[in-house]
Amino acid sequence: MSNTYNQANALRDIVDERTRQDYKWGSIETGKFDRQSLYEGMTILTEEVGELAQECLRSDGEMGIVTRNYRTEAVQVAAVALKLIELYDRAHPGTP
Repeated sequence: MSNTYNQANALRDIVDERTRQDYKWGSIETGKFDRQSLYEGMTILTEEVGELAQECLRSDGEMGIVTRNYRTEAVQVAAVALKLIELYDRAHPGTP
């Protein structure tokens, strides 16, 4: 498999997870970027990173032998990070 194929699959799964998050927790369209949302977002991101770290500890250290949940948790980390970027961009249009 090519790297492009793997990236496309990963990005698709991240976007799908973002959609699930919006369905479960509410759309970004109704959100605002303030201190509360920043703290909540960082708390959620940290929790997801912790879950990913737990999956790493459950593996034997080799990428071929990791739990199925490893990828799921990695996608969730990326999706939460993407939401933080989206919140920032919404509050600061036109800035990278």
